Amino acid sequence: MFKLLFIVILLTPFAFTKDDLVKGEGHFWAEEGDSINFVKKQLLYQSYKNIISKELKAMGLDQKAFWDKYEERFKEEKLELIKTSLDKKFGLYIEPNAKKTELEQKQLSKKERKKYDEQLREKTLVAQRQFGDLDRVIRSFSINKLSRSPQNPKSRFISISAKVDRVYLSKVYYNFMSEQKPKEVSRLYIYTDFELINTSWADLGVSIKSDFTGALDESWQKWFINNKVSHLNEVEILGTDGKKEFALHFNSPYEETIKNLSGIFKDSLVLRLNLKIEKVAHHDIFREYEFVFSGDIVLFDLLMNQAIYKEQLEKQSKTYRNINYDQLKNALANYVYRIPLGKFTEMKSSFSEASKVDSAKIVTVESFKNIDEIFDFISLLKNKGIRIKVNPVLHSFNSSKAEILLFYQGGAETLESFINSLEGYSKRQKFGFEFYPEQNYRIKLIHSAQERKKQVTRLDSERKSI
Repeated sequence: MFKLLFIVILLTPFAFTKDDLVKGEGHFWAEEGDSINFVKKQLLYQSYKNIISKELKAMGLDQKAFWDKYEERFKEEKLELIKTSLDKKFGLYIEPNAKKTELEQKQLSKKERKKYDEQLREKTLVAQRQFGDLDRVIRSFSINKLSRSPQNPKSRFISISAKVDRVYLSKVYYNFMSEQKPKEVSRLYIYTDFELINTSWADLGVSIKSDFTGALDESWQKWFINNKVSHLNEVEILGTDGKKEFALHFNSPYEETIKNLSGIFKDSLVLRLNLKIEKVAHHDIFREYEFVFSGDIVLFDLLMNQAIYKEQLEKQSKTYRNINYDQLKNALANYVYRIPLGKFTEMKSSFSEASKVDSAKIVTVESFKNIDEIFDFISLLKNKGIRIKVNPVLHSFNSSKAEILLFYQGGAETLESFINSLEGYSKRQKFGFEFYPEQNYRIKLIHSAQERKKQVTRLDSERKSI
């Protein structure tokens, strides 16, 4: 069966060239009782890890830090659960709140301990192979060699050639290098804005606007509370004063965003719900009214001053027949309440995308040759700044300087230390740099001697041709 599978893999056609292939090797120490299929999967897993390490290095990413984080998260998210499950199975588990008299752990016999260790090894290896979806990084592969050591048959070896999905690998890398747990959002503020077209609040049977909008705000607030949205602790309605603060905050200069962040907006998101109610028909005799509803919904991350979710609300129409004005208000409110609920459900996953930074600084870059060098420098900042959650944004650009807005985690000393640490990594680029934090975080790019020599040679060649 194994030989047949091996032949099928070798004969499978692949839609890529030899230059696209990455070679990887895997080693595995088999134990008695390991099936051929189990051994093969472990060998492939080890070869995948070898290939991923090579690709991360080629992409200029920190492979050691990635695997350290990978192992750390595996232990916390999977290994502890495996051990707890086995402890319960073998009678070793002790309840965390157990009384002192119940804390003496059961002693396993030699046979039981051997069985426990075997199951722990097997379950751990299976979970490791599945953890993080690393196999999705490998789009396709062929086996070059599969063997066992003549000196020790338990020692197995595999060599493969594979096509790597670098886009997905980059996603996996940043997922593991980011915060292990999504940031808790302390509050969600609900900010509603209603626009009436061809009608008025009195025309809708409402004496005071807040009688209508306030009831809806409270109903939507209850929806979020009752649906227990992950990473969300509180839900509040943004009143008139809060809406003014939101407008001032959202229009503040970038660098002032963190410095002047209001207390009520600390670790908060704002849900902006804009709704239009248009009356398109009205027949008093038949007590018939037709309305069209439209609008949009935007979830703002106030720390980054950006939208992490935005969608148009589908245009809807509703006709009410044989209804009195005093009944119209409630009928409209019930209908309007339901309009955004589908988007609320869809939006719930976006709460985990709330920014994890707490500081912002503008860095000025000078002495660059072209915009490509600026984006190379931005890539360097992003790739090496994962630990302090660096999020660089090109703020402004002209022929003499570029301003990069850096959102990050930590204060000024953290950022200075981080930028200084990049000096060694910048050698992989076509430039080095000089950093002047005392001059308002000014960075001057310096091209390598080899790059300058190429420029001089090219200029001399151009002069001779003239």
